[in-house]
Amino acid sequence: MFFGILGPVEARTVDGTAVPLGGRQLRALLALLLLDAGRVVGADRLIDGLHGEHPPAGAANALQSQVSRLRRALRAAGTGVTVEAYPAGYRLAVDPEDVDVHRVTRLDRAARQALAAGAPARAVALLGEALTFWRGEPLADVTAVPFAAAQVARLTELRLGIVSEYAEAALAAGDPHAPISLLSEAVAAHPLRERPRGQLMRALHAAGRSAEALRVYADLRRALAGELGVEPSAELAAVHLAVLRDERRDPVAPPPARLPAQLSSFVGREGELARVTGLLDAGRLVTVTGPGGVGKTRLAIETAGRRAGEVCFVDLAPLPAGARVAPVLLDAFGLRESGLGLPGVTRAPFTGPLVGPHGDSASADADVPVGAGPAGAAALAGGADSAVNRLVTALSDRRMLLLLDNCEHVVADAAPVVRALLAACPHLRILATSREPLGLTGELLCPLSPLPVPSPDAPAGTVATAPALRLFADRAAAVRPDFVLDGDTVDTVRRICAALDGLPLAIELAAVRIRALSPAEVAARLDDRFRLLSRGDRTAAPRHQTLYAVVRWSWDLLSDAERCLLRRLTVFAGGVTVSAAEQVCGGGCGCRGPLLPFSAEEGSPATTRRGCEPETAELLAALVDRSLLEHAGGRYRMLETVRSFGAERLAEAGEDDVLRRAHVTYFLRLASTADGHLRRAEQVDWLHRLRAEHRNLDAALRWAVTADPPLAMRLVGALSAYWYLRGLRGEIAPLAEQVLRVVGPEPPDGLAEEYVLCVVYAVSGGAGAGLADHVRRATALVDAMEHPPRQPFLHVLWAQFAGPPGAELPRRRRLLGADPWSQALGHFGNGFLALFQGLVDTAEAELRQALTGFRSVGDRWGVSQALDGLATIAAWRGADDECLALRDEALGLVRQLGAYEEVADLHCRRAERLLRVGDPDAARVEYGRAADLARRGGMSATAAQVAWGLGEVARLTGDLAGARRQQAEALAHASAGWADAGIRVAALTALGRIALAGGDPDEARTRHREALDSALDQRNGLDIADAAEGLAEVLLRDGAAERAAWLLGVATGLRGLPVTGNREVVAVADRVRAALGDTGYGAAFARGAALGHEEGRALLHDLVRR
Repeated sequence: MFFGILGPVEARTVDGTAVPLGGRQLRALLALLLLDAGRVVGADRLIDGLHGEHPPAGAANALQSQVSRLRRALRAAGTGVTVEAYPAGYRLAVDPEDVDVHRVTRLDRAARQALAAGAPARAVALLGEALTFWRGEPLADVTAVPFAAAQVARLTELRLGIVSEYAEAALAAGDPHAPISLLSEAVAAHPLRERPRGQLMRALHAAGRSAEALRVYADLRRALAGELGVEPSAELAAVHLAVLRDERRDPVAPPPARLPAQLSSFVGREGELARVTGLLDAGRLVTVTGPGGVGKTRLAIETAGRRAGEVCFVDLAPLPAGARVAPVLLDAFGLRESGLGLPGVTRAPFTGPLVGPHGDSASADADVPVGAGPAGAAALAGGADSAVNRLVTALSDRRMLLLLDNCEHVVADAAPVVRALLAACPHLRILATSREPLGLTGELLCPLSPLPVPSPDAPAGTVATAPALRLFADRAAAVRPDFVLDGDTVDTVRRICAALDGLPLAIELAAVRIRALSPAEVAARLDDRFRLLSRGDRTAAPRHQTLYAVVRWSWDLLSDAERCLLRRLTVFAGGVTVSAAEQVCGGGCGCRGPLLPFSAEEGSPATTRRGCEPETAELLAALVDRSLLEHAGGRYRMLETVRSFGAERLAEAGEDDVLRRAHVTYFLRLASTADGHLRRAEQVDWLHRLRAEHRNLDAALRWAVTADPPLAMRLVGALSAYWYLRGLRGEIAPLAEQVLRVVGPEPPDGLAEEYVLCVVYAVSGGAGAGLADHVRRATALVDAMEHPPRQPFLHVLWAQFAGPPGAELPRRRRLLGADPWSQALGHFGNGFLALFQGLVDTAEAELRQALTGFRSVGDRWGVSQALDGLATIAAWRGADDECLALRDEALGLVRQLGAYEEVADLHCRRAERLLRVGDPDAARVEYGRAADLARRGGMSATAAQVAWGLGEVARLTGDLAGARRQQAEALAHASAGWADAGIRVAALTALGRIALAGGDPDEARTRHREALDSALDQRNGLDIADAAEGLAEVLLRDGAAERAAWLLGVATGLRGLPVTGNREVVAVADRVRAALGDTGYGAAFARGAALGHEEGRALLHDLVRR
């Protein structure tokens, strides 16, 4: 249930259905209660708010009647919310978090804290989410009620303040585009306020729009002089001066994963530190090898932390044996395997629903991209932008140290990835830790031995300074500050370190016991441990026996509840929160009996547990105190040595299967809960939450794939939107394929949608070989659907997989859900299809409805999609300011989603618009920003767009040779698949114009025909139109002016309107008109424009093949 007053007063159920609330007075009463949600509001205050200072007679009775009506309305909608009566007044029994204004206040407070903590990007996300809750003027439908005026003023100021904070956060985060449209609105609404105007100037200037920033200042100066006779303040004048001096910062790119903070000092490895540092200076691949517990990770982190330049840390320990390494590296660098699929019309494939609510706007001969299905989906997932290739592109020119920790169990996959990176990235150095070498040519090894321990007869002066004893003393003093290594303790500590073979981890675990035991007592207990161990497996390596003994000792000193929790925690692969530990592990309370099984069918744990004391948080804290867990950032993590030991104990207890099922069930429930939130205003928070659990989600899916494939399919369904928004399609493909091979071509009962999603992910990630039967079955299942899917994102994913639905669209429109998000998606799909059909007015109307719908639920992905489509139409019409404003807003939204590929893509589209309106310098700046993001993000498709754009800048500024080189580079970057068809057509068209400008009409004619032929192969009417307009100029040069006019007409018919925003096309049309005269031009143009899409394409095919 969700309530809103930041717009018309509204109440919506969980599925987004609006609750009928009756007339104005009833809505006003609800608004008054919502302003104090969860608190009692006095009856007198309610009466005053509804009627003012002079309420009518019987107002108290009228209030009771209205309260009863409000209760009935809420009850009839099944909201579970009611109005409670108290002696002093009434209380709406609702969580304030379910009321937009209170959610906004909480987000604003959290954003201020993030800014204070130096996390502007986090503040941007929080404030951006807060702003999505405004749906217009606050309390818009009850403004005439007495209480409303003051509240409207307060809430309006609240929004203005949040816009200001959002602007500061975005500027601090290096994203000046994000706040421009919001600040422009604020300046228009409050023209004499200097703060939003100053922020707008700073944002415009940082975004490369300095001329506009100066105009903003000049406008205020005129207004102040005319109305008040004063000058702008000194603060604003300083901003003006900064713009004149061109003082600004470049935008930021996603940072790599940082080195983990260390909570203890570095002791005893100074010589090895110098050695590893020297090896890294001498070579580009260094592997620190040695047994578990010898200190490889700590040495590597210390080495990396002392080097200058960028460092990226990647812990491979949580990966299961045989897992893919490249996707984990992508995540560590903040990169994505694939983008969100912003439509871009001619630059990307269809991204819309299976159906639309007004399917009659579709037609069977619509010009839409072809090649969808398995081949198209694979192209969409990346093709050349596979995980390794994207890493190579991103790191090719960066000076960086990559630290790969714990490689031993994934050496088979890590080694070829390391080889590829080192071969293609000359400035990259890699430091690895592993129990075995990677086995690559040029690898320099640093075998790490245990710390040396002095012999009993060593000189007394050297014993205390030995590395092993220094480590013990340092760790012991950390838990017992009065501990000192002196004449009374040094020999005992030497014996302890010798017994532990100098293994750092074993020494640290033993030193912790000094909190409660003397060194002599620790030594005695260790002697007991080793005597017991000697009766066990004598074939184990001595150092393994030593470490095992110490971990076993730590284990035996735990209480039953602590042991129970520790062994159960081993099922978590990526750390654990208190809540997750409690729900999966039963609070560590199984010491009095086994954990009761989870119910996979219900998606929730069994509610009855035995022995629920002590509390989980207390047990976790106790395990941290005993150095068996580490705690940071609200999560608990376990050393791999301890995990291995605990997993053995879990199997011995017979709990492995039930705990792993509990783990999967918990994360299925989390994913299912998150799925709905990922289509609403809180989606950024939920993306962060799921990303924190990514390793656990992966581990849950891997276990379920073999142990319970139907459960795995449910997890695929619940995570489909998350994977898409995170760009993880390639990473999931092998697991989705494995599920399909286990279940066969017939989905389990009730899991048809999940089966289809498995097919989409298996194929779109490149795992399409041998899945033809599954593809056919998935297609049949989609064709047979009669009701809206339970997984609404299936619309988006299937449309990208199979292409738009064409003639069957009217039959399928019933498959759209009635909720606002599904309806908005339907409007978006209709709008996108209308663009391809040349129905521009219809497209614009549908996209505006989509925009309104996506805004109402706060979905940044949907809003950015609709904004980009509307920006394209604005560009065609020559509405340059509108186009740039729409793209600026979209930029801010995709930045919040962490979709850097779309950020770079939108920079390219802004640049193209600037180029077309005659500002090549500003376009060059935008392309430079996109190029930086493309280079750092490994985005070859974006690199192709950048090369095309810089080629156009060169051509339009007279550098034909440079233009030719750039277009050749664009073609080299573009993949052969249909996803990059638009950029190939654009590059070929540009090469044709370059050739014509260079006096080579034959070459120009060849290139333009190639461009048109390529566009016709893909059936994309918009690409065909662009290519036809390019060829028209050659025909005019050949003296075929009438044919050129006909081509311009065909292009306009395909697109739906002439492109008045492209000065070159307008100039060609003017020259053709001059050659033919108005009458001749009009007749030839009209013949081309009147052709149907199929007939036009057929005639163009004939023209190309002559």
